Amino acid sequence: MPKQSPPPQPAPPTVDGTLRWLRIWYSVMLIAIVLYVIVSERAQHQLIDMNRAFLAGLGVVAAILVGIAFYVQVKVIRPALEILQAKPDPAAMASWRSASLASYVIAEAIVLFGLCLRFLGGARTMSIPFYIVGLVLMLFLFPRRP
Repeated sequence: MPKQSPPPQPAPPTVDGTLRWLRIWYSVMLIAIVLYVIVSERAQHQLIDMNRAFLAGLGVVAAILVGIAFYVQVKVIRPALEILQAKPDPAAMASWRSASLASYVIAEAIVLFGLCLRFLGGARTMSIPFYIVGLVLMLFLFPRRP
């Protein structure tokens, strides 16, 4: 029986490939944000008197998430991009990719707070700040070439 050769190893990721991958995920998540807002605003809602402490708690959690996203941007993504400017490093590329995706998820979570508020019976004026903050954060996180 002839020996089978091992399957070919995939090529290591390139900066351009990683940037393309990040931009695809960014686009998908940005479109999802827009769809969340459209769906939540078109659905029928039975407005209830929302507990202000609950709303304040969501606001505090959203503010903390924005801080975490900026922290990840400054402490993980920027140093990885600086390393990648000098030379292609697989570890820096992996760090850039995973930290960017985590930041997108954080922005999406903030928008989902607004969506949940609407479906729980909150007024549009309660959810719009979450939509705006999540969308602005997402726009700030656009993936840039190292």
